[in-house]
Amino acid sequence: MPTACIPLEKAKPGMKLAEDVVNTAGMVLCRSGTELTEALIQRLENMGVEKVLIEEPMSAEKTRQLLEEKRMLVEEAFKGKNTACMRMLKHAFLNFWEKKYSLPVK
Repeated sequence: MPTACIPLEKAKPGMKLAEDVVNTAGMVLCRSGTELTEALIQRLENMGVEKVLIEEPMSAEKTRQLLEEKRMLVEEAFKGKNTACMRMLKHAFLNFWEKKYSLPVK
């Protein structure tokens, strides 16, 4: 998923952190994947955090395009490799990319 580094004052509730937020001593203040709330943004501001890396949502079309690119790469990588082990690996890779780029159900 694409990411963007933004000043904390531009952060909005509902945004998701793309990486852990750590202080200058290396202590983790907030884990990657955490959804921001007004209260959390205020706490991070009070702790001196200036910037955060957030996940940027992708359009459905971009998601489909990336998934198709990954499928083609997997197909190419496993072309001619037809042992049971290789088929299992191929299936695992395809399954991983399909879950990573799955479109939200509306």
